[in-house]
Amino acid sequence: MPLNVNDAQFTIKVVNLSGRVDAFKAKEIRPELIHLIDEGASDLILDISSVEFLDSAGLAVLVAAMKHARSHNGDVRLVKPQADVVIRILELTKFNQVFRMFDTLQEAVASFKS
Repeated sequence: MPLNVNDAQFTIKVVNLSGRVDAFKAKEIRPELIHLIDEGASDLILDISSVEFLDSAGLAVLVAAMKHARSHNGDVRLVKPQADVVIRILELTKFNQVFRMFDTLQEAVASFKS
């Protein structure tokens, strides 16, 4: 399943994730995110506002993308999820403190400028 990727600026790519980000989907997402970074998208915005479910494999994908981006002098920012269950997972795992999270895509893009 190809990811829905948009250019926000020169080195910023926006990746829209939706539905379930679980062990099955994580196997597809991780290599595509790593490839984007390797191809020069040093900064990623993962829009998880439409994600309805996130498990440990999905969390691992987020961390892998962040580590890989940082090893390429970039970073990963998140657009906050709307689903309470996903918000709760991020809070329980303290990922809401690990990742910079924004209410809107525009705020996330602007955060790379400052």
